[in-house]
Amino acid sequence: MAYKMLYIWVEGDDEVIFFNRIIKPRFEEKYDYVELIPYAQMKDEEKKGYLKSIKGKNADYIYVADINNAPCATDKKQKIKKEINQERIIVVIKEIESWYLAGLNDATAKNLKIHLEKTTDNITKEQFNNLIPKKFDSRIDFMLEILKRFSINIARKKNKSFNYFIEKYIGNKVVFLDRDGVINKKIIGDYVKCWKEFEFLPGVKEAIKLLNQAQFKVIVVTNQACIGKGIITEEQLHQIHHQMLNELKDYGSSIDAIYYCPHLSEDNCNCRKPKHGMLELADRDFQIDFKNSWLIGDEDKDIEAGKMAGCKTCYVIREKGLLQIVKEIIGERS
Repeated sequence: MAYKMLYIWVEGDDEVIFFNRIIKPRFEEKYDYVELIPYAQMKDEEKKGYLKSIKGKNADYIYVADINNAPCATDKKQKIKKEINQERIIVVIKEIESWYLAGLNDATAKNLKIHLEKTTDNITKEQFNNLIPKKFDSRIDFMLEILKRFSINIARKKNKSFNYFIEKYIGNKVVFLDRDGVINKKIIGDYVKCWKEFEFLPGVKEAIKLLNQAQFKVIVVTNQACIGKGIITEEQLHQIHHQMLNELKDYGSSIDAIYYCPHLSEDNCNCRKPKHGMLELADRDFQIDFKNSWLIGDEDKDIEAGKMAGCKTCYVIREKGLLQIVKEIIGERS
C-alpha cells in the first residue's frame, strides 16, 4: 500500500495550535504522515518551493485561509495564488477564532463566563479577544482551555465553514443498516430471542464485505422493543450480536458499530425509529458525512429516520436484497 502524506497549510500560530489539537489526530487515522505548514511569514517563492516539493511527493494538501474582508468564500479563493488548486482551499468564516468558540456548548461557555450566540460564523479576532475572561493570563491560555473542552459535533452545528471542512475531509461515509428484515430474516409476529433464531438473509455477508472494501463505515441501527417488553434482556441481545459479528468476521466482513433502542413506542424516546436519535449518537462517535451516507431498511420508519438525518435511503424488498442495493451504491461512486 502506498505511503500516504498530507500537508496542511495554515496561516499562523493560532491555526497551528487548533489544527494540532483538534484536526491533525483525525487525519492521522487516514494518513501515514501529516504536517502543518504555517505560511503567513513565507515569501511567494518559498511557498512555490514547498508546493512543488509536495506535488513531487504525490502527497495531498489542504490550504486553509480566513475569509477576512472578502465578500464570500469564492472571492477569497480567487484571490489566492493560482498555483494552489481551488478545490484544496478551505475558507474559514470568519477567522480561526470562530472555529475555537464553535466547539463550546452552552454549559461550558457559562462556566467560562462568556456569552455566545447560536452560531459563531461572524466572530472576529477582536470580538474573541474581548471575550477573554480576566482570570486567564494570556490569549494562548484561553485558547488551550477552550480546546480541552472542544466538541467537534457542537462545532459542526455552530459554524458552517467548520462543518463544511469536516464533511469534506474528515466526515465518514456510512451505510446504516436496519437489522431484522435487512441483515437477518424477520420473524413475523415475534422477535429474534436467541442465536438459534437468527438467520442471515442471502447475500448479506458479501454485501457488508463489499461496503468494507469500498471504505464505508457499516453501522446497525435497530429497534429492539423486545427488551422493553421483558421478552429478552440486554445481555441476551449482546450475545446475539456477538455471534453475528463473529460469523461476519469468519467471512471477512465487519460491522463498525451497533446502536439499538430498547424502548417501547409509548416511551416516546428520542432513539426509537422513525426518530433519528441513534444516527445522532453514531455521529458523535464517527463524525458522519450524512449527505453521502445511506440508510437501508425494510420499513417506512427506517426510511423516515434516514431522511431526518439527511441520508440517502433505500428499501430492501423481496425482489431487491441488500447485496444488489450495495452493488448499486458502490457503482454510483465509481
